[in-house]
Amino acid sequence: MLTANFRNGLEATRAANPLLKIKHGRFGSIDRESNFLVQAVGGEAGQVALMPDKDASKRELDQKIRQSTQFAVLVMRDEDKAETRKHFATPLLFSIHEVKGLEYENVVLYRFISDHRAEFSEIVDRVEPADLAADTSSIQNSRSVGARATRRHGRQPVPRATCR
Repeated sequence: MLTANFRNGLEATRAANPLLKIKHGRFGSIDRESNFLVQAVGGEAGQVALMPDKDASKRELDQKIRQSTQFAVLVMRDEDKAETRKHFATPLLFSIHEVKGLEYENVVLYRFISDHRAEFSEIVDRVEPADLAADTSSIQNSRSVGARATRRHGRQPVPRATCR
């Protein structure tokens, strides 16, 4: 099984692996190949940055990316594109379903959580900090989150919404 990723930078992989743990802990895996965390081996550090959702920040970012073929803006759903176009003039605006299989040097994830807070809160429900802390190349199956909590506390974990 291939767990090495030659395309993503180290920082993008560092940000993605906890998301893989959450996804797998909540929904499991449909095959053996997706039971492993990704290891970036391309050597590039890359960068992951959070930007304030302020008009000035969006204008500055738009000026940098509007004429570039190196930046794509991603939104969660097709319905999110109209609002996003008010802030970004790039033709490279995609929903997550449209971008599958495409590669861009730089990707802007626009309002993924803030516009879908209820959905993300439901996804992270019952995911404990300890579930994300394990530094392992293998991911436990979806039943393991509840099983570990039951062994630790003698009960099912208390639902929580910790989306930040």
